Amino acid sequence: MALDPRWATLPASLSPVLVAALDDVAGGMIETLRTEVPLYRRPLEGSFGAGLRLGVAEALRQFCVMVETGGRGETGGLAVYEALGAGELRHGRPLEALLTAYRVGARVAWRAFGTLGAEHGLDTGQLITLAELVFSHIDSLSAASARGYAEQQSQLAGERDRSRQSLLRLLLAPAVDVESVTAAARLASWHLPTSLVAIVAPADAPLSLRLGDAALVRPGDPVVAVVGDPPPTAQLLTALAGTGAVVGPVVALEAAATSRARALALLELAPALGLAGELATGDHLLPLVLHADPAAAAALVRSELAPLEGQPAATADRLAETLRSWLAHGGSPAATAEELHVHPQTVRYRLGRLRELFGDAVDDPARRVALSVALELRTAGPKAAGR
Repeated sequence: MALDPRWATLPASLSPVLVAALDDVAGGMIETLRTEVPLYRRPLEGSFGAGLRLGVAEALRQFCVMVETGGRGETGGLAVYEALGAGELRHGRPLEALLTAYRVGARVAWRAFGTLGAEHGLDTGQLITLAELVFSHIDSLSAASARGYAEQQSQLAGERDRSRQSLLRLLLAPAVDVESVTAAARLASWHLPTSLVAIVAPADAPLSLRLGDAALVRPGDPVVAVVGDPPPTAQLLTALAGTGAVVGPVVALEAAATSRARALALLELAPALGLAGELATGDHLLPLVLHADPAAAAALVRSELAPLEGQPAATADRLAETLRSWLAHGGSPAATAEELHVHPQTVRYRLGRLRELFGDAVDDPARRVALSVALELRTAGPKAAGR
């Protein structure tokens, strides 16, 4: 970086004059900071007191070195102030308090150095330059502290994210080690809930944005989230609007994997069932049960609806639709005709054809249950029935 030519306008002989006054200037600066910066109104003990004294002394010393060397300063001279910024974050103090302290310190330093400069014979132009350089020096220290604060934020955020991802992996394991989860939750600063719910959504769904900091979220395809002590499902669905997410059942801490598995099953099944938008597994338990074993579902469809296999596709669809509706309406031709928008006589004709194909099965209570399930599976489409 090019040297600031203004430093060269100050006589190097000014440096020892300033150095001789450093202790008094530092003491006055610290007292003023404790008076004017609320967060610094505390005993100067421990790391806080040591850090404040070091920061003030080093800032003044470095300024004197810059005067002596014509602005060349020292390599790594800003490291102390980067560390001060990082320390403010670690101790939970806002950066603005430190930046305010810098501004107050600059004012105190200029008042003292300006007086000394005038006594040393600096002319008006040099005194103006001295003032500019005092505030410019403090600006560079402020920027270094802001940089250290931001870097510490980034580092802590990365550590926190890794801790939360580790916790999520432990929660979603098939067998949950509660002791390990408790320790991981403490490390991730996550309140350990008594119950939770898992949520899954298509890739890139903004679950973190919608659910906030209380949720543990794992990006991917699908995106997976766990919400502890969740609000009512309806409230979650509202918050998730537009994400296509599926909310699993609320379960105990040890059963997070179960909630995730059920939500994932419905997410995968939804297209075949014609379901869209945000869904809750509790509203779709029947299809989840029916399609829990795709191979068994396909076998049931083939077994129960085998009489339709020899029919033309269009005929088979009409007969299956009629049988499904007729069974759903308790064997009422009129209700079936109304649902299908056909004449009751058409329904009776189709029922006659169905009796020819299925025989006594359409009147057997046990077989009716099996037929109803098979027809429900068939209606869901080839994907859901495994065909």
